Amino acid sequence: PDYISSHVLPLLLGSLETGDFNCRHGALHAIGDICVGLKDRLDQISDDLIYKMNYTLSVLESRGSFRGSGGDEMRGAVCYYIEKISNAGVKLTSETIKVWQEFLNVCIVNPEQFVGVQALSVEALRGFSWQYYTESNPEMWSHIVEHYISQLRHEFTATRVGSALALSVLPGCVLSQDTKSLLKLLTPCTKVQNKSETSLAECRVSAVKAITNVQLVCPCNSEMRAQIYRVLLECLEDYSTDSRGDIGSYVREAAMSCLMKCNKFTLSKGHPTINLTLHEILNNNWYGVPATECGEDRQNQTGGTGSTSSSGPL
Repeated sequence: PDYISSHVLPLLLGSLETGDFNCRHGALHAIGDICVGLKDRLDQISDDLIYKMNYTLSVLESRGSFRGSGGDEMRGAVCYYIEKISNAGVKLTSETIKVWQEFLNVCIVNPEQFVGVQALSVEALRGFSWQYYTESNPEMWSHIVEHYISQLRHEFTATRVGSALALSVLPGCVLSQDTKSLLKLLTPCTKVQNKSETSLAECRVSAVKAITNVQLVCPCNSEMRAQIYRVLLECLEDYSTDSRGDIGSYVREAAMSCLMKCNKFTLSKGHPTINLTLHEILNNNWYGVPATECGEDRQNQTGGTGSTSSSGPL
């Protein structure tokens, strides 16, 4: 650990300023992984190196790392770097937190970039927000929820998906500003509003994950929990199709998986069953809906696993 922090890290941070794209890309991954490995020994990393870690994004931008055909690859590497730095708990300045949040915002909602970058940026946001957004610094995150909510009905599918996924990973201190309004805005996103939205199954899946996250991280009363269950159960009736086939199966599978999470959470917290029993879920929303050829096995497998693991044998 001493050698890594005193020799290897300075070398890797210096390599971010080279003209070799592959070297910069690999260095970001290595620095992030090293910080996670040194998570319990961050005091061994000098203040100068911590300072350089804070401003890696500025260094990469000055080298034109995000331009051209390799820009998406470098964005993905930066998202990985942010995730690992966050998991390690490296101390960041308020300026760095703001700059990195803006970077993640762009990666999450930009419809023109490679889809893999969006997935990496959402995972980075998960670690970043849970580590650096606390109730003691609301000025850092007070605008975040409004930003993503405003993108939920965007004309580009990728932007809708990214915004909903972002809401599905944010911590409770961020989402609890107005939980009731958030549920009201997310609920329509889980349904087909008109024919033009039939094929947007990915958007509905993301919204299902987001509304489940509200149940898991926010203080919800019995009415809110009932609403969340009702939305998830209604999603099990999504049998929409397009040229790809039964795309509603993606929504049903996500809903069943989220029901499993909600059941486990509700039981672990000792909440009332809100008039929903396992038998009602199975009879009315699993076996009661005629299965289709596409996605039948996957949905039933998810439902069986979820119901038995969350509530035990019948």
